[in-house]
Amino acid sequence: VDSTLIRFVWNEHLSGTLNRYPNLIAQVLPKLHAIIRPMMTLTQWTQDSPDKMGFSVPFVTLPGTQELQARVRVHLLGNESDAVFHIAGLSGIGKTRTVIQACLTDDRLRDALYIGRFSDITQDLWRRLTAPDVHLRLVIDEVPLEEVTRLQGRFDGRGDQIRILSIGPA
Repeated sequence: VDSTLIRFVWNEHLSGTLNRYPNLIAQVLPKLHAIIRPMMTLTQWTQDSPDKMGFSVPFVTLPGTQELQARVRVHLLGNESDAVFHIAGLSGIGKTRTVIQACLTDDRLRDALYIGRFSDITQDLWRRLTAPDVHLRLVIDEVPLEEVTRLQGRFDGRGDQIRILSIGPA
């Protein structure tokens, strides 16, 4: 065996890597999910809340839906400077369902994390999310319009590491 292919990794190295890439925790080590709550993968969320979003009802594409889904994918998979992309609209028109469908139909976004309410983000979670070496794909729902500018400011210039899609009322 070529000795250059062998690498010893200790717990400290693994925990450091997982802290930098929280999407890996939910995807690869779901039993550790409690440390990143209230974040969960979109797949976990749809399994835990099948009736909340009406997943028993087939998704209906309306004019503009595919374009919005394409923008969601481009943003979450991108790396340009703007880390935060906000979608605003009237309550109940399908913003969240459209975003979730866009992610669930693209294998590259199946590890995206989801927070159901902006108000559920604790100070400890903010510290974890804003750490300088964190890499993350995150959808945050129910973001008040007055918080969008602050959210964008928190992650200004970190678009190569952090991709956040926020959803809220108009």
